[in-house]
Amino acid sequence: MNKTNFLKNMNFTFAIEQIAAQDWPISTLYIVATPIGNLADISLRAIYSLSVVDLIAAEDTRVSHNLLSFYGIENKLITAHRHNELEASNKICEYLNLGKRVALVSDAGTPGISDPGSRIISKVRSHGYRIIPIPGASSVTTALMGSGVTTDENPSYAFAGFVPSKQNQRLFWFKEWSNKTFPVIMFESSHRIIDSLEDLRKICGSGRFLTIAKELTKKFEKIDTIPIGETSKLKLNNLQYFKGEFVIILHSDELKDLETDRLINIDSFMEILLDCMPLSEAVRVISKTTGISRKFLYNKAISFKADI
Repeated sequence: MNKTNFLKNMNFTFAIEQIAAQDWPISTLYIVATPIGNLADISLRAIYSLSVVDLIAAEDTRVSHNLLSFYGIENKLITAHRHNELEASNKICEYLNLGKRVALVSDAGTPGISDPGSRIISKVRSHGYRIIPIPGASSVTTALMGSGVTTDENPSYAFAGFVPSKQNQRLFWFKEWSNKTFPVIMFESSHRIIDSLEDLRKICGSGRFLTIAKELTKKFEKIDTIPIGETSKLKLNNLQYFKGEFVIILHSDELKDLETDRLINIDSFMEILLDCMPLSEAVRVISKTTGISRKFLYNKAISFKADI
């Protein structure tokens, strides 16, 4: 029995009626997240919003046209990329002033998050128009889901955006982010991924762990967590490995945590706190006081409690 047969018989009429019954105010800019690779990763609410608006402002109208055609949506498109955001925002405000609805989309993911759109959103808001986000797929959270670097005890991370293209800037940028006690997420293209990994090795050393996520949600998706010094093996195993779009997660500097631990003798501090508060609260207090990552402290606290 094919376990997916039920999908062919599903009737989405009720769901669509529920979405249509929601508030879809006029003179509103809808920020719509689109799939990051797999066209099925889009909500019914996003599809409905793209069909109900009067205008869609797209980073690349050709890319958006393919998505709209896939779902049978016909709508007016204008270009809204980083080189014409002022012009596009003026056009959008004209529509909103006439009581129209406008959607803003990027090629993949969410406008304004390492994609054009933030200036348009600011301009529209400054004119007093409403902004409604329609959330969806995110390469940042997708990479995090597959990495295991964050936990409920250590939820912190930073999103640094795209790695600089010039080496001098890249080395300085890596240096700035390399000493954090939380994971740092960055984007890189296939054209520079090998150079960036080598520069990361120069700054962080061969033993620092990172997660490399490529072609997320697509057919050739791959997520690897390895020391920086072993990244060259990935190409040896697969000559096509360094093709596609990449999300890199630089893991926290646990060596720095160990050094801080030795300097201030965390054990005695932890023993006192564990006597008067839950483990999670003790970890939070010590992390806030010392700057040591919660992941490191949580693992240490578990071992500490097991020994007493």
